[in-house]
Amino acid sequence: SNPLPKVSTDESKVPLPQNLRGDPFRHAKVKTELCRNYLSPKGCIFGDKCNFAHGEHELQLKKLMAEEEDGKLDVEIFRTHPCFTWLATGACPFDQRCLGLHDPRVNGSQPSWLNHNEIMVNNNNTGKQSLQIDKLYHEKICAAYSCSPVHAFTPKSRWNADVKSTLSAWREFYFFCCGMENDRQIYSEGLSWPVSSLEGSSDLTELNRVAIVLKMREARKARLYVYSPSHLFCDILCMVLQTRYFRTNLGFLSEISDQDYERMCSTERASSLNNIIVAREIAFGGVSDPQFREASIWFNIRSENIVPCTRQQARKNNIRSRHKLRMKWDPSSGEVGMARSCTIPPFDSNQPVDNAAFDLITDILGHRYRVLEYFSSEPDEMVHQLLVEEEGQLQQRFESQRRFWMTWSWPKKLGSNDFDAETVIPSVFGAYNFVTYGDR
Repeated sequence: SNPLPKVSTDESKVPLPQNLRGDPFRHAKVKTELCRNYLSPKGCIFGDKCNFAHGEHELQLKKLMAEEEDGKLDVEIFRTHPCFTWLATGACPFDQRCLGLHDPRVNGSQPSWLNHNEIMVNNNNTGKQSLQIDKLYHEKICAAYSCSPVHAFTPKSRWNADVKSTLSAWREFYFFCCGMENDRQIYSEGLSWPVSSLEGSSDLTELNRVAIVLKMREARKARLYVYSPSHLFCDILCMVLQTRYFRTNLGFLSEISDQDYERMCSTERASSLNNIIVAREIAFGGVSDPQFREASIWFNIRSENIVPCTRQQARKNNIRSRHKLRMKWDPSSGEVGMARSCTIPPFDSNQPVDNAAFDLITDILGHRYRVLEYFSSEPDEMVHQLLVEEEGQLQQRFESQRRFWMTWSWPKKLGSNDFDAETVIPSVFGAYNFVTYGDR
Protein backbone atom coordinates (compact mmCIF):
# COMPACT_ATOMS: atom_id res chain seq x y z
CA SER A 1 0.00 0.00 0.00
CA ASN A 2 1.12 3.56 -0.67
CA PRO A 3 2.37 5.48 2.39
CA LEU A 4 0.21 8.37 3.60
CA PRO A 5 1.38 11.81 2.49
CA LYS A 6 3.49 13.76 4.93
CA VAL A 7 2.39 17.07 6.32
CA SER A 8 4.06 19.49 8.67
CA THR A 9 3.56 18.71 12.36
CA ASP A 10 4.89 22.06 13.51
CA GLU A 11 1.77 23.96 14.69
CA SER A 12 3.42 27.32 14.01
CA LYS A 13 3.94 26.43 10.34
CA VAL A 14 0.46 25.05 9.69
CA PRO A 15 -1.73 27.74 8.04
CA LEU A 16 -5.22 28.31 9.33
CA PRO A 17 -8.12 27.22 7.12
CA GLN A 18 -11.08 29.44 6.31
CA ASN A 19 -12.64 31.09 9.36
CA LEU A 20 -16.19 29.77 9.68
CA ARG A 21 -17.31 31.88 12.62
CA GLY A 22 -20.61 33.64 11.97
CA ASP A 23 -21.61 31.26 9.19
CA PRO A 24 -23.43 28.25 10.69
CA PHE A 25 -24.29 26.98 7.20
CA ARG A 26 -20.62 26.44 6.33
CA HIS A 27 -19.73 25.31 9.84
CA ALA A 28 -22.30 22.52 9.58
CA LYS A 29 -20.47 21.18 6.50
CA VAL A 30 -17.11 20.65 8.26
CA LYS A 31 -15.75 17.11 7.66
CA THR A 32 -18.70 16.20 5.42
CA GLU A 33 -16.56 15.99 2.25
CA LEU A 34 -13.23 14.32 1.49
CA CYS A 35 -10.21 16.60 1.17
CA ARG A 36 -8.93 16.68 -2.42
CA ASN A 37 -5.34 17.35 -1.40
CA TYR A 38 -4.93 14.82 1.42
CA LEU A 39 -4.02 11.84 -0.78
CA SER A 40 -2.16 13.91 -3.36
CA PRO A 41 1.68 13.78 -3.48
CA LYS A 42 1.86 17.26 -1.99
CA GLY A 43 -0.54 16.51 0.88
CA CYS A 44 -2.82 18.93 2.71
CA ILE A 45 -1.15 22.06 4.08
CA PHE A 46 -3.81 22.49 6.78
CA GLY A 47 -3.12 19.18 8.51
CA ASP A 48 -5.47 18.30 11.37
CA LYS A 49 -7.03 21.74 11.16
CA CYS A 50 -8.48 21.11 7.70
CA ASN A 51 -12.24 21.60 7.38
CA PHE A 52 -12.43 18.57 5.06
CA ALA A 53 -12.21 14.92 6.03
CA HIS A 54 -8.80 13.22 5.82
CA GLY A 55 -10.04 9.74 5.07
CA GLU A 56 -13.33 7.86 5.29
CA HIS A 57 -12.98 7.51 9.08
CA GLU A 58 -13.31 11.29 9.53
CA LEU A 59 -16.38 11.71 7.35
CA GLN A 60 -19.38 13.08 9.23
CA LEU A 61 -22.24 11.44 7.35
CA LYS A 62 -25.45 13.44 7.60
CA LYS A 63 -28.98 12.11 7.65
CA LEU A 64 -31.05 12.67 4.52
CA MET A 65 -34.28 13.61 6.30
CA ALA A 66 -32.47 15.95 8.71
CA GLU A 67 -30.99 17.87 5.80
CA GLU A 68 -34.45 18.25 4.22
CA GLU A 69 -35.90 19.52 7.50
CA ASP A 70 -33.15 22.15 7.52
CA GLY A 71 -34.23 23.20 4.02
CA LYS A 72 -30.92 22.19 2.38
CA LEU A 73 -32.29 19.61 -0.06
CA ASP A 74 -35.41 17.92 -1.39
CA VAL A 75 -35.43 14.18 -0.78
CA GLU A 76 -37.71 13.63 -3.78
CA ILE A 77 -35.09 14.82 -6.27
CA PHE A 78 -31.72 14.82 -4.45
CA ARG A 79 -29.40 12.47 -6.39
CA THR A 80 -32.29 10.53 -7.89
CA HIS A 81 -31.43 11.47 -11.50
CA PRO A 82 -28.21 11.75 -13.50
CA CYS A 83 -26.18 14.95 -13.75
CA PHE A 84 -26.51 16.04 -17.37
CA THR A 85 -23.18 17.84 -17.41
CA TRP A 86 -21.50 14.64 -16.19
CA LEU A 87 -23.28 12.58 -18.84
CA ALA A 88 -22.21 14.97 -21.59
CA THR A 89 -18.57 15.57 -20.59
CA GLY A 90 -17.63 13.02 -17.93
CA ALA A 91 -16.90 15.86 -15.51
CA CYS A 92 -18.86 18.36 -13.44
CA PRO A 93 -17.85 21.75 -12.00
CA PHE A 94 -19.90 21.08 -8.85
CA ASP A 95 -17.94 17.88 -8.08
CA GLN A 96 -19.09 16.30 -4.76
CA ARG A 97 -21.66 19.05 -4.20
CA CYS A 98 -23.70 18.23 -7.28
CA LEU A 99 -27.39 17.49 -6.79
CA GLY A 100 -27.33 14.81 -9.51
CA LEU A 101 -25.62 11.44 -9.86
CA HIS A 102 -22.10 11.06 -11.29
CA ASP A 103 -22.32 7.58 -12.75
CA PRO A 104 -18.78 6.06 -12.66
CA ARG A 105 -19.46 4.35 -16.01
CA VAL A 106 -19.14 7.68 -17.82
CA ASN A 107 -16.25 9.11 -15.80
CA GLY A 108 -14.06 11.32 -17.98
CA SER A 109 -10.27 11.37 -17.96
CA GLN A 110 -10.07 15.12 -17.26
CA PRO A 111 -11.69 17.22 -14.52
CA SER A 112 -14.04 20.05 -15.36
CA TRP A 113 -11.92 22.94 -16.60
CA LEU A 114 -14.61 25.66 -16.47
CA ASN A 115 -16.31 27.02 -13.38
CA HIS A 116 -20.08 27.32 -13.33
CA ASN A 117 -21.09 30.88 -12.47
CA GLU A 118 -24.65 31.93 -11.70
CA ILE A 119 -23.86 35.60 -12.37
CA MET A 120 -21.85 37.25 -15.14
CA VAL A 121 -19.19 39.29 -13.34
CA ASN A 122 -15.79 40.67 -14.21
CA ASN A 123 -12.74 38.61 -13.36
CA ASN A 124 -10.60 40.47 -10.84
CA ASN A 125 -7.35 39.35 -12.46
CA THR A 126 -8.05 39.69 -16.17
CA GLY A 127 -10.92 42.20 -16.22
CA LYS A 128 -12.78 39.89 -18.60
CA GLN A 129 -16.26 38.56 -17.99
CA SER A 130 -16.46 35.14 -16.35
CA LEU A 131 -17.83 32.25 -18.38
CA GLN A 132 -20.97 30.23 -17.92
CA ILE A 133 -20.94 26.59 -18.91
CA ASP A 134 -24.68 26.46 -19.58
CA LYS A 135 -27.06 29.39 -19.19
CA LEU A 136 -29.97 26.91 -19.22
CA TYR A 137 -28.54 24.75 -16.43
CA HIS A 138 -31.49 25.30 -14.09
CA GLU A 139 -34.00 25.00 -16.92
CA LYS A 140 -32.68 21.54 -17.78
CA ILE A 141 -32.76 20.45 -14.15
CA CYS A 142 -36.36 21.64 -13.83
CA ALA A 143 -37.24 19.86 -17.07
CA ALA A 144 -36.19 16.57 -15.46
CA TYR A 145 -37.99 17.12 -12.18
CA SER A 146 -41.02 19.33 -12.90
CA CYS A 147 -44.46 18.13 -13.96
CA SER A 148 -44.55 20.54 -16.92
CA PRO A 149 -42.28 22.86 -18.96
CA VAL A 150 -43.86 25.78 -17.04
CA HIS A 151 -41.58 25.39 -14.05
CA ALA A 152 -43.26 28.01 -11.84
CA PHE A 153 -46.55 26.10 -12.06
CA THR A 154 -47.12 23.57 -9.27
CA PRO A 155 -50.49 21.75 -9.23
CA LYS A 156 -52.23 21.72 -5.86
CA SER A 157 -52.99 18.02 -6.19
CA ARG A 158 -51.54 15.08 -8.11
CA TRP A 159 -52.75 14.94 -11.70
CA ASN A 160 -55.00 12.06 -12.77
CA ALA A 161 -56.54 11.16 -16.13
CA ASP A 162 -60.22 11.28 -15.04
CA VAL A 163 -62.62 13.99 -16.22
CA LYS A 164 -62.89 15.77 -12.84
CA SER A 165 -59.12 16.02 -12.44
CA THR A 166 -58.70 17.23 -16.03
CA LEU A 167 -61.26 20.02 -15.60
CA SER A 168 -59.75 21.06 -12.27
CA ALA A 169 -56.25 21.08 -13.77
CA TRP A 170 -57.42 23.22 -16.70
CA ARG A 171 -59.03 25.86 -14.46
CA GLU A 172 -55.97 25.95 -12.21
CA PHE A 173 -53.62 26.35 -15.17
CA TYR A 174 -55.81 29.04 -16.77
CA PHE A 175 -55.90 31.09 -13.54
CA PHE A 176 -52.14 30.65 -13.12
CA CYS A 177 -51.37 31.92 -16.64
CA CYS A 178 -53.68 34.93 -16.23
CA GLY A 179 -52.52 35.85 -12.72
CA MET A 180 -56.03 35.35 -11.32
CA GLU A 181 -57.14 34.25 -7.87
CA ASN A 182 -58.71 30.78 -7.78
CA ASP A 183 -61.97 32.06 -6.28
CA ARG A 184 -62.76 34.06 -9.44
CA GLN A 185 -64.50 32.86 -12.59
CA ILE A 186 -63.04 32.67 -16.09
CA TYR A 187 -65.92 34.78 -17.38
CA SER A 188 -65.79 37.66 -14.94
CA GLU A 189 -65.25 41.40 -15.00
CA GLY A 190 -61.76 42.71 -14.56
CA LEU A 191 -60.17 44.52 -11.64
CA SER A 192 -58.52 47.93 -11.62
CA TRP A 193 -55.70 49.61 -9.71
CA PRO A 194 -54.56 53.23 -9.31
CA VAL A 195 -51.64 54.08 -11.57
CA SER A 196 -49.86 55.86 -8.71
CA SER A 197 -50.44 56.94 -5.11
CA LEU A 198 -50.72 60.61 -6.16
CA GLU A 199 -54.09 62.35 -5.93
CA GLY A 200 -55.91 62.49 -9.25
CA SER A 201 -54.15 59.42 -10.60
CA SER A 202 -56.05 57.44 -13.22
CA ASP A 203 -56.72 53.70 -12.93
CA LEU A 204 -55.15 50.82 -14.83
CA THR A 205 -57.74 48.20 -15.72
CA GLU A 206 -57.03 44.48 -15.83
CA LEU A 207 -57.79 44.67 -19.55
CA ASN A 208 -54.96 47.17 -20.04
CA ARG A 209 -52.60 45.20 -17.79
CA VAL A 210 -53.10 42.04 -19.87
CA ALA A 211 -52.60 44.12 -23.03
CA ILE A 212 -49.23 45.35 -21.69
CA VAL A 213 -48.21 41.79 -20.79
CA LEU A 214 -49.07 40.55 -24.29
CA LYS A 215 -47.17 43.43 -25.89
CA MET A 216 -44.03 42.78 -23.83
CA ARG A 217 -44.36 39.03 -24.37
CA GLU A 218 -43.73 39.52 -28.09
CA ALA A 219 -40.06 40.29 -27.35
CA ARG A 220 -39.62 36.95 -25.44
CA LYS A 221 -36.97 38.54 -23.23
CA ALA A 222 -37.67 36.30 -20.21
CA ARG A 223 -37.38 33.11 -22.24
CA LEU A 224 -33.60 32.91 -22.77
CA TYR A 225 -31.10 35.21 -21.11
CA VAL A 226 -27.75 35.18 -19.35
CA TYR A 227 -28.34 36.57 -15.88
CA SER A 228 -26.20 39.67 -15.38
CA PRO A 229 -27.50 41.90 -12.54
CA SER A 230 -28.08 45.49 -13.56
CA HIS A 231 -30.17 46.99 -10.73
CA LEU A 232 -31.05 46.83 -7.05
CA PHE A 233 -34.80 46.66 -6.46
CA CYS A 234 -35.48 47.44 -2.79
CA ASP A 235 -31.93 46.19 -2.09
CA ILE A 236 -32.60 42.94 -3.99
CA LEU A 237 -30.29 42.12 -6.88
CA CYS A 238 -32.08 41.92 -10.25
CA MET A 239 -31.71 42.31 -14.00
CA VAL A 240 -34.04 44.57 -15.98
CA LEU A 241 -34.74 42.66 -19.19
CA GLN A 242 -36.78 45.37 -20.89
CA THR A 243 -38.59 48.64 -20.13
CA ARG A 244 -41.65 49.89 -22.05
CA TYR A 245 -43.82 52.99 -21.63
CA PHE A 246 -47.59 53.25 -22.02
CA ARG A 247 -50.25 55.92 -21.64
CA THR A 248 -53.83 55.38 -20.47
CA ASN A 249 -56.54 57.79 -21.51
CA LEU A 250 -60.22 57.16 -20.67
CA GLY A 251 -59.60 53.41 -20.54
CA PHE A 252 -57.65 53.30 -23.82
CA LEU A 253 -54.01 52.21 -23.88
CA SER A 254 -51.25 53.36 -26.21
CA GLU A 255 -47.49 52.78 -26.22
CA ILE A 256 -45.05 55.67 -26.28
CA SER A 257 -41.39 55.62 -27.28
CA ASP A 258 -38.44 56.05 -24.95
CA GLN A 259 -37.68 59.45 -26.48
CA ASP A 260 -41.25 60.69 -26.00
CA TYR A 261 -41.23 59.54 -22.38
CA GLU A 262 -37.95 61.36 -21.66
CA ARG A 263 -39.30 64.50 -23.33
CA MET A 264 -42.50 64.35 -21.27
CA CYS A 265 -40.52 63.94 -18.06
CA SER A 266 -38.37 66.98 -18.83
CA THR A 267 -41.02 69.34 -20.18
CA GLU A 268 -44.36 68.45 -18.57
CA ARG A 269 -45.60 68.82 -15.01
CA ALA A 270 -45.60 65.82 -12.69
CA SER A 271 -49.40 65.80 -12.56
CA SER A 272 -49.53 65.17 -16.33
CA LEU A 273 -47.60 61.90 -15.83
CA ASN A 274 -50.30 60.35 -13.65
CA ASN A 275 -51.60 58.34 -16.62
CA ILE A 276 -48.18 57.01 -17.69
CA ILE A 277 -47.29 53.35 -17.09
CA VAL A 278 -43.63 52.34 -16.86
CA ALA A 279 -43.51 48.55 -17.28
CA ARG A 280 -40.28 46.72 -16.46
CA GLU A 281 -39.67 43.02 -17.03
CA ILE A 282 -37.32 41.94 -14.25
CA ALA A 283 -35.37 38.73 -13.63
CA PHE A 284 -34.08 37.92 -10.13
CA GLY A 285 -31.94 34.91 -11.09
CA GLY A 286 -31.02 32.59 -13.94
CA VAL A 287 -33.61 30.98 -16.20
CA SER A 288 -35.79 28.66 -14.03
CA ASP A 289 -33.51 29.01 -10.99
CA PRO A 290 -35.78 27.77 -8.17
CA GLN A 291 -33.92 29.78 -5.51
CA PHE A 292 -35.26 33.07 -6.87
CA ARG A 293 -38.54 34.64 -7.84
CA GLU A 294 -39.71 34.06 -11.40
CA ALA A 295 -39.12 36.78 -13.99
CA SER A 296 -42.07 39.15 -13.85
CA ILE A 297 -43.42 42.46 -15.12
CA TRP A 298 -43.58 45.31 -12.60
CA PHE A 299 -45.52 48.52 -13.10
CA ASN A 300 -44.58 52.05 -12.01
CA ILE A 301 -41.89 51.22 -9.49
CA ARG A 302 -40.87 54.27 -7.53
CA SER A 303 -37.61 55.59 -8.93
CA GLU A 304 -35.88 55.61 -5.54
CA ASN A 305 -36.60 51.88 -5.10
CA ILE A 306 -34.87 50.65 -8.26
CA VAL A 307 -31.37 51.93 -8.92
CA PRO A 308 -28.55 50.80 -11.25
CA CYS A 309 -25.73 48.83 -9.66
CA THR A 310 -22.09 48.38 -10.57
CA ARG A 311 -20.37 45.02 -11.10
CA GLN A 312 -18.72 45.37 -7.69
CA GLN A 313 -22.11 45.98 -6.02
CA ALA A 314 -23.54 43.01 -7.91
CA ARG A 315 -20.79 40.72 -6.61
CA LYS A 316 -21.17 42.00 -3.03
CA ASN A 317 -24.96 41.76 -2.99
CA ASN A 318 -24.91 38.32 -4.60
CA ILE A 319 -22.76 36.99 -1.75
CA ARG A 320 -25.15 38.60 0.73
CA SER A 321 -28.17 37.09 -1.05
CA ARG A 322 -26.64 33.58 -1.00
CA HIS A 323 -25.90 33.99 2.70
CA LYS A 324 -29.54 34.96 3.34
CA LEU A 325 -30.73 31.87 1.50
CA ARG A 326 -28.43 29.64 3.55
CA MET A 327 -29.64 31.24 6.77
CA LYS A 328 -33.26 30.41 5.85
CA TRP A 329 -33.92 34.00 4.87
CA ASP A 330 -37.57 34.48 3.97
CA PRO A 331 -37.65 36.01 0.46
CA SER A 332 -41.21 37.20 1.06
CA SER A 333 -39.84 39.79 3.49
CA GLY A 334 -38.01 41.41 0.58
CA GLU A 335 -41.06 41.17 -1.64
CA VAL A 336 -43.08 43.14 0.91
CA GLY A 337 -40.89 46.14 0.22
CA MET A 338 -41.09 45.57 -3.53
CA ALA A 339 -44.90 45.30 -3.42
CA ARG A 340 -45.17 48.55 -1.47
CA SER A 341 -43.11 50.37 -4.07
CA CYS A 342 -45.89 50.16 -6.67
CA THR A 343 -49.69 50.26 -6.58
CA ILE A 344 -50.21 47.75 -9.39
CA PRO A 345 -49.48 44.06 -8.66
CA PRO A 346 -46.72 42.44 -10.76
CA PHE A 347 -47.43 39.84 -13.42
CA ASP A 348 -45.31 36.68 -13.78
CA SER A 349 -43.87 36.39 -17.30
CA ASN A 350 -44.20 32.58 -17.61
CA GLN A 351 -42.13 32.15 -20.77
CA PRO A 352 -41.11 28.46 -21.01
CA VAL A 353 -38.49 27.33 -23.51
CA ASP A 354 -40.92 24.72 -24.88
CA ASN A 355 -42.60 26.25 -27.95
CA ALA A 356 -45.96 24.50 -27.54
CA ALA A 357 -46.27 25.53 -23.88
CA PHE A 358 -45.19 29.12 -24.66
CA ASP A 359 -47.79 29.45 -27.44
CA LEU A 360 -50.51 27.92 -25.23
CA ILE A 361 -49.91 30.47 -22.46
CA THR A 362 -49.86 33.31 -25.00
CA ASP A 363 -53.21 32.18 -26.46
CA ILE A 364 -54.72 31.79 -22.98
CA LEU A 365 -53.71 35.40 -22.22
CA GLY A 366 -55.26 36.43 -25.53
CA HIS A 367 -58.50 34.69 -24.56
CA ARG A 368 -58.51 36.42 -21.18
CA TYR A 369 -58.00 39.76 -22.94
CA ARG A 370 -61.03 39.15 -25.16
CA VAL A 371 -63.12 38.09 -22.15
CA LEU A 372 -62.26 41.36 -20.38
CA GLU A 373 -62.97 43.24 -23.60
CA TYR A 374 -66.39 41.54 -23.78
CA PHE A 375 -67.29 42.65 -20.24
CA SER A 376 -66.18 46.23 -20.94
CA SER A 377 -68.69 46.59 -23.80
CA GLU A 378 -72.36 45.89 -24.46
CA PRO A 379 -73.31 42.21 -23.94
CA ASP A 380 -73.36 40.20 -27.17
CA GLU A 381 -74.49 36.58 -27.01
CA MET A 382 -72.70 35.67 -30.24
CA VAL A 383 -69.39 37.02 -28.95
CA HIS A 384 -69.88 35.13 -25.69
CA GLN A 385 -70.50 31.89 -27.59
CA LEU A 386 -67.34 32.41 -29.63
CA LEU A 387 -65.35 32.90 -26.41
CA VAL A 388 -66.75 29.67 -24.98
CA GLU A 389 -65.80 27.78 -28.14
CA GLU A 390 -62.31 29.30 -28.06
CA GLU A 391 -61.90 28.21 -24.43
CA GLY A 392 -62.92 24.68 -25.40
CA GLN A 393 -60.20 24.58 -28.06
CA LEU A 394 -57.61 25.89 -25.57
CA GLN A 395 -58.66 23.25 -23.06
CA GLN A 396 -58.20 20.51 -25.67
CA ARG A 397 -54.68 21.79 -26.39
CA PHE A 398 -53.92 21.83 -22.66
CA GLU A 399 -55.22 18.28 -22.21
CA SER A 400 -53.10 17.06 -25.13
CA GLN A 401 -49.96 18.65 -23.74
CA ARG A 402 -50.77 17.53 -20.19
CA ARG A 403 -50.97 13.90 -21.34
CA PHE A 404 -47.49 14.27 -22.79
CA TRP A 405 -46.20 15.97 -19.61
CA MET A 406 -47.63 13.16 -17.46
CA THR A 407 -46.22 10.40 -19.72
CA TRP A 408 -42.70 11.69 -20.40
CA SER A 409 -40.36 11.99 -17.45
CA TRP A 410 -36.90 10.94 -16.38
CA PRO A 411 -37.33 7.81 -14.22
CA LYS A 412 -35.95 7.97 -10.70
CA LYS A 413 -33.02 5.82 -9.66
CA LEU A 414 -33.93 2.40 -8.28
CA GLY A 415 -34.22 2.49 -4.49
CA SER A 416 -34.33 6.30 -4.26
CA ASN A 417 -37.78 6.11 -2.63
CA ASP A 418 -36.53 3.78 0.11
CA PHE A 419 -35.37 6.01 2.95
CA ASP A 420 -36.18 6.74 6.59
CA ALA A 421 -34.97 8.97 9.40
CA GLU A 422 -31.67 7.04 9.65
CA THR A 423 -30.80 7.06 5.93
CA VAL A 424 -27.55 8.93 5.28
CA ILE A 425 -26.99 11.25 2.32
CA PRO A 426 -26.23 9.15 -0.78
CA SER A 427 -22.87 9.51 -2.47
CA VAL A 428 -22.67 11.61 -5.61
CA PHE A 429 -20.84 8.71 -7.29
CA GLY A 430 -23.74 6.30 -7.83
CA ALA A 431 -24.87 4.21 -10.77
CA TYR A 432 -28.07 5.41 -12.43
CA ASN A 433 -30.23 2.27 -12.65
CA PHE A 434 -33.96 2.42 -13.26
CA VAL A 435 -36.95 0.25 -14.10
CA THR A 436 -37.73 0.10 -17.82
CA TYR A 437 -41.26 -0.39 -19.14
CA GLY A 438 -40.42 -3.94 -20.15
CA ASP A 439 -39.40 -4.84 -16.60
CA ARG A 440 -42.61 -3.66 -14.95
